[in-house]
Amino acid sequence: MWLTPLLLSFKCTVVFAWTTNELFIYDLVEEVGESFYDFYGISKDAEISQIKKAYRRLSMEWHPDRNSDEKAEEQFRKIAAIYEILKSNDLREEYDRILENGLPDWRQPVFYYRLALVKYSSIVHPNLNNASDFLRRARKLSWFEGVVVLTIICSIGHYFMLWGAYVDKYLTLSSSRSKLRKKEIRQLKKIGSDAEIIYEAKIAEMLSDVCPSWRNSLPVLIVSLLYNVAVSLPGFIRAYISMCQPKVEKSEKDDGDEVSPRRYVVTRQPIYEYAVASDVKPVLSCAFSEDSSQKSDSQNNNIIRNNAWTSEELALLIRLSTEKYPAGTPNRWELLAKALDRSPQSITLMVGKLKQMKKDEYANLLRSSQSSAVVQNAAQITLLKQSDHFSDEKSNDCNISRKDNDSEKEKILVIWSDYDQKLFETALQEFPKGTADRWDKIANCVSSKTKQQCIDRFRYLSEMVRQRKSHQKNK
Repeated sequence: MWLTPLLLSFKCTVVFAWTTNELFIYDLVEEVGESFYDFYGISKDAEISQIKKAYRRLSMEWHPDRNSDEKAEEQFRKIAAIYEILKSNDLREEYDRILENGLPDWRQPVFYYRLALVKYSSIVHPNLNNASDFLRRARKLSWFEGVVVLTIICSIGHYFMLWGAYVDKYLTLSSSRSKLRKKEIRQLKKIGSDAEIIYEAKIAEMLSDVCPSWRNSLPVLIVSLLYNVAVSLPGFIRAYISMCQPKVEKSEKDDGDEVSPRRYVVTRQPIYEYAVASDVKPVLSCAFSEDSSQKSDSQNNNIIRNNAWTSEELALLIRLSTEKYPAGTPNRWELLAKALDRSPQSITLMVGKLKQMKKDEYANLLRSSQSSAVVQNAAQITLLKQSDHFSDEKSNDCNISRKDNDSEKEKILVIWSDYDQKLFETALQEFPKGTADRWDKIANCVSSKTKQQCIDRFRYLSEMVRQRKSHQKNK
């Protein structure tokens, strides 16, 4: 009984499905619907020369460039395909076999297979000694049989995967056997038990859940999954219904209740009354006369200069210029003038005078306890004094002859507006240090100032920058 399977296991068999050429022949046979030889008008045993002549004749007749028939292109394609089959000996033999045996049912899910028998023993099948090949057809499986076969194949693969995971984990645990502590080994030796046996028992206990068995096989898992789904499905449906039911009840209650119209409380906006000037005349023209503006400026300046500064105004000026509007604030002088109800020129004049005050007078002024004499003295202080500590480079750039400190005189404060300051800074950038007649060119750019005033302004700004840097270093 066991001899036949053993002999069959040593036989070499090759099984393969349809080739591309065979499928091409089957498809073309179904498409043409008649014999290729009848289509060409030749006999079955015609030679290749006759096949070529028939091919030339039909191709000249049905070529799409010469024949205007709608079926010319399709007919020409069939002629070319038949010629490719008949000119090849192998394909022609295959086609002749189809003519004899008929076209197989090659469109089924399970196709015909060719079994090439390389060598068969007479013990197995005595009638197949001289047989080269034969055709057989496998039975078409139903959907139930296909599911069963697929389940068996997947179960076998799953079983082998479980054993692979088990072996992998066993090797991992056994590799850590050398990491046992010496104390544990000594304790086990004292007791008289073998450490290897105890460790193997521990490994078996750890792998008891991973060991493959029929309980964790794929069919059992599928059945248990279906059972759990069937058991838990009613409870899930009840929970879903109970979860959706309150929403329906709430919607019914909302529909049953009468919807009361919303009442919007309208707040009345307060009516603001503004004072309207009654003696204002309409503006007849927007013409601007320079004479009138100069007169108004001179009148305002005279009025401001005649007004004396009180100690409260000076203290407020100091606080605003140091705290609220420090140096670098845009439109600083206009903001200070607006806060003190004075012109920007008077503000800059007084700030320049305050910078030259003594420390004692400045402290008294901050305490708002300054006497009228101190205020009068502060009004007589000038801002700029000629300095004698400039470097030789600045004196060379400015080309100014210095005088002795004994002969220096105090200079009257010159008011620089924002516009003049911007022109001055632009001119300094345009004519840098080393430019010939630098200060003459700068004075030409600032038309309202003289050359000496530009030089004094430059010295004053450089001195301020130097003092600020020294103050920052001291901090």
